[in-house]
Amino acid sequence: MDKEYLPGDNALLFSVETGVANQFILDLSKNVRRGVQKKLDDGWRPGIAPTGYLNDLATHTLLIDPERFRLLRKAWDLMLTGNYTVPQVADKLNNEWGFRTLKKKRLGDKPLALSGVYKIFTNLFYAGIIVHKDKQYPGKHKPLITLEEYDRVQILLGRAGKPRPKKHHFPFTGLFRCPECGCMYTAETKRKIIKGTGEVKDFTYYHCTRKSNKIKCTQNKFLEERNLFEQLECELEKYTMIPEFLSWALEVIESKKGTAIESEKKINEMQQKTLSVKKNQLASLTAMRYRDLITDDEFAKERGTIKKDIAQLEERLKHAEENKEQTLELTEKTFAFATYAHKAFLASDLEGKRELILHLGSNHAIKDKISAIQAKEWFVPITNNYPALHSEFERLEPTENGSNKVKSEHLSSLITQWHGWRESNSRRRFWRPSYYHYTTPASSSRVLSGLFKTLRF
Repeated sequence: MDKEYLPGDNALLFSVETGVANQFILDLSKNVRRGVQKKLDDGWRPGIAPTGYLNDLATHTLLIDPERFRLLRKAWDLMLTGNYTVPQVADKLNNEWGFRTLKKKRLGDKPLALSGVYKIFTNLFYAGIIVHKDKQYPGKHKPLITLEEYDRVQILLGRAGKPRPKKHHFPFTGLFRCPECGCMYTAETKRKIIKGTGEVKDFTYYHCTRKSNKIKCTQNKFLEERNLFEQLECELEKYTMIPEFLSWALEVIESKKGTAIESEKKINEMQQKTLSVKKNQLASLTAMRYRDLITDDEFAKERGTIKKDIAQLEERLKHAEENKEQTLELTEKTFAFATYAHKAFLASDLEGKRELILHLGSNHAIKDKISAIQAKEWFVPITNNYPALHSEFERLEPTENGSNKVKSEHLSSLITQWHGWRESNSRRRFWRPSYYHYTTPASSSRVLSGLFKTLRF
């Protein structure tokens, strides 16, 4: 600033001095940004304090303005009622309550402009959050309102508001498909103010994305999440059985294990014998080719067929034991799912509900606000056979409120009629656990045995 540079002066000296000046500017810029970031991390807003707050020059923090803080709170209360518009609130604030801006050297001591009132109602700073370059930082200043109050005012303001960005988790997006156009269902949350109470509630709706350009989808109806939950609960209830039947099913599975092992043993022996025959056929076929009894084409064709059969038999023998254990485990899990899935759905969080519906079946679809699920094949026998079995159990279950002894004797007589014979020592039944009192009737055993056979695949 205090020196003059002429064309005839030393160019090297000019370059050095201008380089030093530029470096000073770069360093100053870095220091300022670092200082601003430090202040934000500490929870304080850099710059001039917004209306309703004061800058504390000694501590470089923010204090509430005792003259204006209370009036701004009253303005927010008016807006929260939902009965006032922003211009009406501004009129009361300036004309009735005598609000004036902070007096400064050349500015201030004037009514708050309407744009200033809008800024107050859309500024997250008053809810305790500092926004700087699209990033949010928790502030240490005393908030004027709560985040819930801020969100409610944004709803009242409509497009003029600036609601905070939120992440929603919808459990069934990407799971249900529209059968008409094949597109997936998505969800969105809408907020509504309940008339009378003024309470703000969130409502989640599922609808088809209708992104297909080839098919004009007519599924423009919105299904509320609450109704979807009720439909899924009813769907699970179709495959639900009482705990007593789970005990009976496990007893049937246990009783069938010995028979299943014996059957598997015979099947294994037969497969081993067939494998041995196939290997002998391959050896004989090779010997015939050595003696030129068959042509190359005939040898290649027969050899390929026999080797394919041998490979299939070896694969079956390899996985026979593993498949047997998996089948028994799957059967037990199926009955356990049918017993407890409905209660688990009611008690689970959103992720748990989604997982249960995924386990139930496939081809999840929604059409005309009605959900549909293709249950896995091993649940079908339960729906086909369980209702009749449950009806028979309820018919024979004693309904009178009597002593345990009377109930047990009544059930014991019914069980005797089912089995066609009487136990020699019926008293032993009554000191067993409670679920043993409901011994599997003959009809129940036959139905559950049929279920077990059907589930074995």
